[in-house]
Amino acid sequence: MATRFYLPSSGASPLNSLPVSIEWESSGADFFRAPLLTAKSNSALADFVATFPNSTTQQMCWAQWVTDPMVSGYSFTPADTIKLVVRGLEGGLLVDGYLACMVRVVNGNGSVDRGTVDAWMGTNTVEFALSAATRIHNVSLAGAVNAQAGDRIVVEFGMYGATPSTAYNATLRFGDPSATADFALTHALTTDLCPWIELSPTLTFAPADALFAGGTIALAGSAALRSLGYVPMYAEGSIALAGSAALRACAPLSLTVAGSIALAGSADLSMATYLAATGSIALDGEAWLTTVLHGEDTLQAIGTIALRGTVVRLSTGETLPPTDNDRWTAPDAAIPDLRGLVVTVGGLSVKRAQMTDLVIELDIEGGPLSATLSVNCALTRAPRLMQTLVVTYKTQTLFRGRLENISSNVDASTGYTLTYAGPLITLRDHKAFRTVYVDSDLQCWQTDQGPRTSPDTFEVASRSSGATT
Repeated sequence: MATRFYLPSSGASPLNSLPVSIEWESSGADFFRAPLLTAKSNSALADFVATFPNSTTQQMCWAQWVTDPMVSGYSFTPADTIKLVVRGLEGGLLVDGYLACMVRVVNGNGSVDRGTVDAWMGTNTVEFALSAATRIHNVSLAGAVNAQAGDRIVVEFGMYGATPSTAYNATLRFGDPSATADFALTHALTTDLCPWIELSPTLTFAPADALFAGGTIALAGSAALRSLGYVPMYAEGSIALAGSAALRACAPLSLTVAGSIALAGSADLSMATYLAATGSIALDGEAWLTTVLHGEDTLQAIGTIALRGTVVRLSTGETLPPTDNDRWTAPDAAIPDLRGLVVTVGGLSVKRAQMTDLVIELDIEGGPLSATLSVNCALTRAPRLMQTLVVTYKTQTLFRGRLENISSNVDASTGYTLTYAGPLITLRDHKAFRTVYVDSDLQCWQTDQGPRTSPDTFEVASRSSGATT
């Protein structure tokens, strides 16, 4: 199935400083960069106008679009095809303007140009007219380019001017409004629809929030790198883990490596579903390599898989449960047993559905120091300052403490956050509570209050009577 790309009129390019191809000899006054997308971003259709800087025959670039990193590599050949349709016009017949385009592949950070997939900059299309109309291109690719996992496709559009007049401007129109249909691959259409460009192979690109490394990933010692949720990981170079380093991914397309994978020592490489390496995979010592199979996803290496050392373990987990179209598994019918949890505030029971958060903080001695309770309902009566929070679970008291603070989350009808001081605070506030400082030298022993009438006598003054004992 072919991969169709849209040409938004706005948006942030993944490589916002990538130079245009050296085949372009100038850039238009409205030159811009944007992401190259396989789904519409709903940018408005807009005209981009430029005038050739001189009358020398030349190709002038209007705009550049760049994709996200490719999930896997692909070898483009002349057996593949390219199709496109763009609307434009020239302000005067002496402009002699023709649609021009460049499609190439660069590495993840744009520092390496893998090669040109296709380009045409000449009179091999029909000259633009004085009124806006489409121009198309539908040919086999001109060259062969080996794109690697993590690479990006770059598309650049412009015009070829055959001794163009500088007295007139020219216009190209780009954008991808979601509610607007695509142009048919037809020459001279005058409707105002979405332009596009299409490559015949099926290509997949990493999501914008993927973890992508333009070079090599190397972890040593006890270093750890983790990708959680549905966020794939990509490495343009190799992966090398040594010592007890750990690299773990949890995603439908877990880890794609353009180079090789080398694990040594007790290194641990784990991912949820999929591992693909263009190079080889080597495990030494007690290194772990773990993958969980999911459908047809497997452990793949274009090179060799070598297991060396005295203790080598290669393990695969059980097949994961099936997922729906959004890659969600069916919910677990089992729920935590909270039926024994009872929370009361000032003697009033708080329903579990009304609680949004309950946190009990422990003191360094292990006792309950404080608690914070958030509720999503209006309080029927404002708790007095010394009302008590009691939390029990299956008759065991987890916390008992006094109210210290009430704060409204948004307004009085939305919810409250209540902060409670635990029994340790209550003990320290008691008038009989005293702090005793201890030293190995008996001469330094004393309480924080009370007179000392002799070296071996320690007296504490009662707060209520002033008497000493």
